[in-house]
Amino acid sequence: MKILVNGMEAAVRSDLSFDYVIENRLFLGRDGYTLDITFPLRECPENQDIFGHINRPDVSTETIYFPCEISDSHVSLSGLLLVTGISEAEVKCQFLEGRCEHTAVDPFEDRFINELDLGRPAIVDAAAVTPDEAWLQTNKEVALPWINENYPLVANNWVDFVKGTYRWHKDVKKLSWQPYLIEIARRICKAIGYNCDFSRWEQSEYRYLIICNSLPGSWEMPDYKYVMPKWTVSEFFEKLELLLMGEFNFDHRIKNVSFEFSKTVIDSTPAVKIESVLDEFSGEISSDSDDSSCEYISAKRLAYKECSHSLWPYYSCDWILDSVIPWRYDTIDQLIEENKCRIEVTDQGDKQYLYGKEIPALYPVSNTKGQLLYAKDVDCYFVMRSVGTIKSKAYVTSFDTELGELKVYKTVYFPRYVLQQVNVFGCGSPESDDVETQEIEFVPACIMDTWISDKDDKGLMMFLSFSGDGSEVQDYQEDEESKQIGVAKMIEAGNEKEAVEYYDCIQVAYWDGMVPDWGKMPFPVIDGEIITSDWRSIRIHFGGLRLTGTGRNIYKNIPQIQPKKKYKFSWLSPSIPDTRAIYHIRGKRYVCEKITATFTADGMSQLLKGEFYPLADD
Repeated sequence: MKILVNGMEAAVRSDLSFDYVIENRLFLGRDGYTLDITFPLRECPENQDIFGHINRPDVSTETIYFPCEISDSHVSLSGLLLVTGISEAEVKCQFLEGRCEHTAVDPFEDRFINELDLGRPAIVDAAAVTPDEAWLQTNKEVALPWINENYPLVANNWVDFVKGTYRWHKDVKKLSWQPYLIEIARRICKAIGYNCDFSRWEQSEYRYLIICNSLPGSWEMPDYKYVMPKWTVSEFFEKLELLLMGEFNFDHRIKNVSFEFSKTVIDSTPAVKIESVLDEFSGEISSDSDDSSCEYISAKRLAYKECSHSLWPYYSCDWILDSVIPWRYDTIDQLIEENKCRIEVTDQGDKQYLYGKEIPALYPVSNTKGQLLYAKDVDCYFVMRSVGTIKSKAYVTSFDTELGELKVYKTVYFPRYVLQQVNVFGCGSPESDDVETQEIEFVPACIMDTWISDKDDKGLMMFLSFSGDGSEVQDYQEDEESKQIGVAKMIEAGNEKEAVEYYDCIQVAYWDGMVPDWGKMPFPVIDGEIITSDWRSIRIHFGGLRLTGTGRNIYKNIPQIQPKKKYKFSWLSPSIPDTRAIYHIRGKRYVCEKITATFTADGMSQLLKGEFYPLADD
């Protein structure tokens, strides 16, 4: 066996022995690693040439590592050798490969994305671009209308629909842009000096994902770094892997980042059939009554990080499904038809309808008004959320002692409801101690109705809420000419060493350039089923961010396992098979968690040990 350290062959003892463990990164996010490999130093000139310049104080204060290759006639491993201890007699090291290598030596642990130069949009003046041009999917960013929940009357990228054409609202002077997620990922790579290959991402519907985080154009802070959370570069890509159910691979030697979907990796890995199982080394290990010991990604409770925006209690409320029995409908069209609000008065004034049912005047009641509703074809729950009142004329029957029964035409008020999706971004189960919860910090943006009256209804819009200490913020009514700029602005802000964090997560949605509700404000898509404020159903062929159900479902992208059953097998093999493969063992299929191989001075032993979980459908 040869071990090359920094291009030079290291000397090893005749009694050398170490275990090499290669893991399936869908469990703990690791690849290959060893525990200690000990190299002699005393009276060993070969190793002194490699390690001799390292003294013990260096090891205690710095991370010392070398490129390393381990090979024999059947196995070739390439990674880095991390020094863990050194004395006059020997040096102890750990070999790391793939994701383990990147984690141990992370060059970006102090590089925060909200401090990188991520650029800014080319245009900020509304007069320089039309709305149609600003919404093109071919751009690197879009300028969609949005509402600041703290200042809901201020026009942020708002438009008016005049004679079949969109025009910027008269109060819109400066635009705020929402960049495409893939574009920001590319800019982060460029800012750290790395090339990137995101072709797989570019070929998927995820290329339509935009970062909705925005600050008002009037703040004159268009740089994209200002709307990024305080995440390191590594954290950004690690968190993004959960949203895309994919894998970013960093090669620090050539400074390159590549991306692949986990499902593609699994599907392209040939299955492995193990025939030479050694019975005396096999056995079944059953876990406790919970799944918490299993680290497989789909065995965890994946959930979006809780947000502060207005609709989050509706977006994610798994507990309500265990508390309330829903009214069920086969289709969303049936649900809408039988529940939508109708206020109709005939010429004689003898009929009035509310939610499709005839009712006495002044008594707007409905059996389903306060209930949980479910439509099977879209696999979604709904409630009627109150947004105000409707003023209407209606005949009211009263009784006069002299004139008898009398019908009076008068103004009455009825409650106005929108059909609100419920738990569409829930994880499918309430939080518990039995299963570990892993949060996804790229979260669906808030898309909410703007109905105030029939004459003041902008349709659905993007609502944003952000934090900050306000040092850069001027009052909205202040004349733009009086704002401090440049050095004066820096002086007023003070000597801040850290960038202000306006968002602690990244809100995302899909935008492919098409306005979903023509004539109303454009808005990005977070689910394939859209219900407008006037109770119309709009179907989108893409754009789901669901974690469960028949829409986009993160769990469907990788094999499902039985997390309470874990098997350990030992078998003979001249090489280490790929842990990402599906394994066929004794007529059953398994997902591999990890494989351990023992190396000696003579090379790798053919006895391998592995840990496996059976597939859920076996």
